[in-house]
Formats: sequence, C-alpha cells, structure tokens
Amino acid sequence: MSTGIGVGISSVFKSGVGISVKLEYATSDYCEGTGEFSPTVATPSGGVFTDNSLDPNVFQVNSTTGVFNLGLSDPGNYIVTYTVDGKSADFPINITALDDASFSYSSNVYTPTDADPTPTITGLTGGTFSGSAGLVINSTTGEIDLSASTEANHTITYTTSGVCPNSSTQTLTITVVVANNYSMSFDGIDDYIQSNSTFSALDGLQKMTLSVWVKPTSPNTNRHIISIPWDTGYPNRNVFRLTIRDDNGLWFTVETDSYRARETTQTLVFNQWNHIAVVVDSTQVQQVDRIKIYNNATFSKGSDNMNLNQTFKTSTGGIFIGENASNLSYLSNFKGEIDELAIWNTALTSEQVSDIYNSTFTNLTKDLTTVSGNNLVYWNRMGD
Repeated sequence: MSTGIGVGISSVFKSGVGISVKLEYATSDYCEGTGEFSPTVATPSGGVFTDNSLDPNVFQVNSTTGVFNLGLSDPGNYIVTYTVDGKSADFPINITALDDASFSYSSNVYTPTDADPTPTITGLTGGTFSGSAGLVINSTTGEIDLSASTEANHTITYTTSGVCPNSSTQTLTITVVVANNYSMSFDGIDDYIQSNSTFSALDGLQKMTLSVWVKPTSPNTNRHIISIPWDTGYPNRNVFRLTIRDDNGLWFTVETDSYRARETTQTLVFNQWNHIAVVVDSTQVQQVDRIKIYNNATFSKGSDNMNLNQTFKTSTGGIFIGENASNLSYLSNFKGEIDELAIWNTALTSEQVSDIYNSTFTNLTKDLTTVSGNNLVYWNRMGD
C-alpha cells in the first residue's frame, strides 16, 4: 500500500448559519499506487462527498464514505468536497507519479571473463542497486564484478530515492558459454550416429543424467533418440534408452522396458527445439524420484518402476544416437535434429538442469564441463 507524503494539513471548513462543515484526510499528498483512504474527519455526519474530476476513471471519491482508491486513480491534483445542507468544506488530494526506475544492461548473458558491465539508467538517477545471492554489485553504480560473482541466473533491482520511490528489475545470467552453430539432422529412415568404442562409464552405477536438445519433425512417433546396448538381438535390452513413443510421450527405460519413466501426455513441441533432461538415482527412497524426466527444465514425469539401488547393466557397445542399439529393426529412427547430447555419471539437481536450459542463447550454449561438482562422461557437440 502506498503511503502519504508530507504531513496532514489543518482542517478546511466553511461555516454557515447554524452549521460548521469540516473535512480532513490524514494528508493531502499521496504516491501513485494501491490502497483505499478514508476521511479522518467529516462533520457533521450525513453529508455527500464529491470531487472535481471530470472523469471517474481518473479519480473518484465515494459519495457516501469519502473513500478514494489510489489503484483506480491517476496522478494529479484533485479537490474533494463534503457538503451538508448546502454548506461545504474542501480538501486537496495530490497524487504524485512513482519515480521512473528504468535501467538496463547491454546484454542479458555474460561470462566471468567479460568486462564488468555497468547499466544505463534511463529513469531517475541517484538510486541504489542490489542483487540476488552470489552477485557482487556496486550499490551506487550497478557495476557487476563478473569474476567474483557466482555462475547463475541473477536478478538486479534498482530502487529510486525520490519523493515517490519505485523499483525495477532485470534478470541476467552469468555462465560459461561456448559457440553453438550446428546440429545434426536425421532423416527418420536410416540415419544414426554410433560411437566406435564401448561406452562403459555407467557400468554398475546407480546414478546418471542425460541432457539433449531435440527438434523432432512431426509426425515422430515410436522413434529413438539415444540408446546404449547391454545385449543384442532383442528390442529392449539397453543400458538405457530414450524414445518418443506412439502417444508422442517420452519413454526412458533402464535395462528393459519394465524399468522406466513414461509420459502419459505429450510434452514435446514438434518442429521446435526442446531440451530434455533425464536424471536417474536408484538410491532414492521414493519410487517416483528414481527416474525424473524434465522438458525445458520443467519436471514432467517420475519413475513408474525402478528397483531401489538398481544398477546399470554392463554395456556391450557404444552410444547410438537416433537408433535402438539392441535391435536396429525395432521401432524407427529419429526424424529431425539433435544437438548438445551429454551424459554425466551422477544425478544433477533440478537447479543444475534449469541452469543448462536457461544458459542457452542464440548460437551460444552452456559449457557443460563447468557444471559444478559433477562428472561429465560424454558430450557430443553435434558438429560444433
């Protein structure tokens, strides 16, 4: 609620024969904002309140109570009149616009090695800057010490100190990014990528994270995104497999189709880039937490069935991108584009998943080797 500025003024009243009308509010001066304000004095009772505004959408006083609503009022100078038996008293109401707190930085993404940025203030100068936890910022100038700040999404707030203080915010990201100019296209017929060496980085482990960007071409049902075999000749014997199934939902299976997280509704948007992350941690007590699917950093589906402390099978082959490793004739190859496919042998947090998603910009993507405290064991840049 906005508060008044200045102090209350003395009563304003007009006297007539046998009657003295008096009207006061707590103050004459208010800042633009919200809140309802009533007269502190309106005597004698039973009178009618009016105002000099020609437009009730600009300023209006309740004729019975004298209440006016700042949220429904425009800045300006008004007069409220209280009338009893033909006698009246006036009181000035002055509403001042909030300070202009506009400011901006030249970019919304920086790396720790960039030159420290200072914002341009297009509103009222002389205010104070502050930032979210981990941001090192000069409170007077707004200059950000990039190398001393944590890599994260930060919110900067600028607060004015004028007659009617106001604030505004800007969100920016400090992250290590790399150029991202290419992706791989798959025709949905026989295109796929296969690594030459056996991928053993998950053998016997209980945790992993998969991160990948996909741009599926519609229709794209029953198509494989990535898989790693632990046996061949069978349709579903993979260390893990990520597939778009017949309902356009994502399936992530471990070992066989029996251990999985399966979307029951479609979350992928066809012909657009989608970020998919899958986090596996079989040590979690709750079944639903053992496999988690995220689409564009939003949790989509948890595990349907995975044993407590279940471990990954020993791989018998390499990574297959766009195809089913254990049986090349089962279902179909991926159709569309795939980019920035990465695997960790640990379980990333939801915050880290969000950081990967939010640190991707036009022709730039997060340097995944900088994901704090976690072991990146595979990263296919898909042409970059």
